[in-house]
Amino acid sequence: MNGNFCAVALLFLSLTANSALAQEPGPNFKKIADGIFVRALKPADANATIILTSEGIVLIDSGHNALDWVALKEATNRFPALPVRYLINTESHTDHTSGHWLFAPPAIIIAHQGATAGMKHDGLTPERIDKIMADNAHRPEFKSFRVITPHIEYQDRMKLEVGERTIELRYLKSV
Repeated sequence: MNGNFCAVALLFLSLTANSALAQEPGPNFKKIADGIFVRALKPADANATIILTSEGIVLIDSGHNALDWVALKEATNRFPALPVRYLINTESHTDHTSGHWLFAPPAIIIAHQGATAGMKHDGLTPERIDKIMADNAHRPEFKSFRVITPHIEYQDRMKLEVGERTIELRYLKSV
């Protein structure tokens, strides 16, 4: 998107203990704090985060590819009492956004201003959608694949309060 990128600064305040924080999302997730897990197949390859709150789950991105999308969905299913409330995108590229359809609805998708246009222009083109469908035709769950763009776009900053956590989103432009 014209050399711009979105970085998400996450500020987690007032952590309180609840039973969900003691659970784990499964293999290939690394715990980085109480109730916060990244999907990490390789050390530098974390492209999805699960944040547990008393009111539900907040996801950061939806994974690199179909295997990640499904693994992330299975991980969130390990917390049946916690619905996925929000899915925050750090950028509009397909390796961050193509898995939206597994979570929304009910999740509300949040991204920086211009992300919807970026998704349509830079990544989720009809050709890319056809490739995703062809690559995953053998998976019955992919028959319902569809592109879901952000429901909310913020400009410079947005504060999201979910349960006991406060998450601050900031749009940073490259210099």
